[in-house]
Amino acid sequence: SQGWVMNVDENGYPKWEKTYGDNGEDGFNMITRSKDNNFIAVGYSGSFFSKGMKDVLMVKIDSVGNKMWMNLYGGKSDDIANSVFECKDSELAIAGETTSFGSGKNDILILKTNVNGVQKWKSTIGGKGVDIGRSIEELPKGGFIHPIGFAHNRMGKAKGLKHFHGAA
Repeated sequence: SQGWVMNVDENGYPKWEKTYGDNGEDGFNMITRSKDNNFIAVGYSGSFFSKGMKDVLMVKIDSVGNKMWMNLYGGKSDDIANSVFECKDSELAIAGETTSFGSGKNDILILKTNVNGVQKWKSTIGGKGVDIGRSIEELPKGGFIHPIGFAHNRMGKAKGLKHFHGAA
């Protein structure tokens, strides 16, 4: 399967639709309009060009669905993007989950890229259980805020969370 994007008019009729990806399992979890009136879609790719089982997939498309660029980020296991935010400087911040990096089963994955989607840094946050980042937004004075979409350990509480920050 491929990631699918559809543009519908004000009455709900399709204007255009496009797919992105290749022969594996690819999909999108979020799309947002960029400041230059194009779109950024994020999700996951399990196609043959990915580094692991699933990698974070980010695609920039123009107003009629043509791919401008596509990038993958990840390690040897599953890495999935759930949210993307365009920062003041037009760079991009992604929140998601990873089993490739961090210290638990799933850890929150935060990626920062330049305007062309080239990774600048990545950070993981999590404990020994399942931790998932669902959304992200830039704070007015710098940094980011994101709700912990899911944080769990054996006690059912978000205890023992650890932060790991690394360069690209």
